[in-house]
Amino acid sequence: MKTWTPDRRGRRQCLRRLVTGTTGYWIHSSFIEGLRLHGFGLAGEGELFLPTDFGPYPWMEFALREYGIRGISRRGRTVNVVAYLKATGVGRSSDETAWCSAFVNWCMLMASFPGTGKANARSWLEWGGASLDFPVYGCVVVLWRGSQGGALGHVGFFVGMQGDNLLLLGGNQGNAVSVRPYSKERVLGLRWLEGFPLPEDDRPA
Repeated sequence: MKTWTPDRRGRRQCLRRLVTGTTGYWIHSSFIEGLRLHGFGLAGEGELFLPTDFGPYPWMEFALREYGIRGISRRGRTVNVVAYLKATGVGRSSDETAWCSAFVNWCMLMASFPGTGKANARSWLEWGGASLDFPVYGCVVVLWRGSQGGALGHVGFFVGMQGDNLLLLGGNQGNAVSVRPYSKERVLGLRWLEGFPLPEDDRPA
């Protein structure tokens, strides 16, 4: 297993420099929104696991490569976010349309897996055919937003834990594709593709 400290020429460039390893490599958390990361898929304090073998979760390759993409530029939506929105049929928009579900749909589409085709985050509660009792790397996490019984929500990919909080890689997190912590109390569902093998724990012994 390799440990790699990227240079300071940009987080997105760092994430594109995938290196050869047994299952992946470790990137220092100072390049991941300044978080100190702990728990599943992490090599001790301050490091986040990034796989080089995306076989167990092919959609994560595309999700990680988009890290750092921002939603709104001075000229409106970025080209990337427009592509995400098209995956839900929303099309071009320069307003504050939520795009977390669009991002997850786009990642699945790029990996040749079905998404929900909907911009509603809670549409993912019925996705995949398999509900999990515990989060695994790359699973789809659906959260409530506003109120638990309401219509609003948020969706992203599970990448680790920070204390009792789930770390999600997702879109429209601080108007960007980023990694952020969310309370486990907000979880509505953990979804996985039925018939697709669950990934093994990638933590070193």
